[in-house]
Amino acid sequence: MKLTKAGAVATVDEKRRIALPDGLCKELGIYPKDQFEFLVADGRIFMARHTPTCLICDDDCDVKKVNKTFLCGECRKILWEHQGFARLFNKDNFPNIGENLPNGDFKDGLKLV
Repeated sequence: MKLTKAGAVATVDEKRRIALPDGLCKELGIYPKDQFEFLVADGRIFMARHTPTCLICDDDCDVKKVNKTFLCGECRKILWEHQGFARLFNKDNFPNIGENLPNGDFKDGLKLV
């Protein structure tokens, strides 16, 4: 990985916030509500787009938002096969969610977002 200077300097405000320059946001496709994580190495701070990982196995492949958490395809499949979705994501616990399952069927009030 080669680091290059972006040509902009930002100052930390009283609430310890840093505003990203408009030009940099446009160049990198950064929009309001985008999530980033901070990495630290050798006294330097790096910022990277946040990639959600599975709540169960911590994998980042085929991760989808399920209600208020993230699950990978394999864990969704295992939970579904073992009736885990019916227990974890039923309409009694989540009355306002939809009914769209990973395979397109409709059952038990699971919503993938």
